Amino acid sequence: MKHLNALSKIKMNTVPTVLFVEEGVHKIKEQRVCIEYPIKMIGAGPDKTILQGYGFYIQGKKETGKRVELSGMTVRGSKGDGLFGNSGLSFLCDRMIFTRCGAHGVCAFKAMGKLRNCVVTGCTSAGIISGVTGLIEVEGNMTKVDGNGTSQGNYYYGLFTLKGSSIHLLLPLTKESVATNHHNGQNYGGGGTIQSVGAFAR
Repeated sequence: MKHLNALSKIKMNTVPTVLFVEEGVHKIKEQRVCIEYPIKMIGAGPDKTILQGYGFYIQGKKETGKRVELSGMTVRGSKGDGLFGNSGLSFLCDRMIFTRCGAHGVCAFKAMGKLRNCVVTGCTSAGIISGVTGLIEVEGNMTKVDGNGTSQGNYYYGLFTLKGSSIHLLLPLTKESVATNHHNGQNYGGGGTIQSVGAFAR
């Protein structure tokens, strides 16, 4: 990804836009994989493609209709966040598992993300967190946010929003049905908005 990110700044029309990650447990020395341009990363299935010990960091220039798409993988035991979208490209996660992350499971700060049939469980801090005008949309009957906040911090909720940010759950999902078994009953909270909607805005 380092090579592809650099190449995208020089010759965007020659950079691969689909990357297949084969079955197996994949380890790297770095704490996270940085993604700085629109790309689809497709695993063999969350039970077959395991990314061990690191997460994703998504930046890049915001562009209408362009995003990072991750599907069919498990992020397990990352040293930091499982996925952090920070002031850049939007992202879509489909059939992804984020488990036992060393910080938050999935974050969007000044960014927009969508989680479809994803599971976030056993992370040290919050399960899903939206902050600084961020928006995370959640859909799919396989969705589960369970048993995060294992460090038992006061602000480590399953679903957590900072002021000015939002988490939207597509009906029939509700915050009560999605977020369960967090320390001290902290399944959802924060100064932003967490609500169920009949349809996403876009």
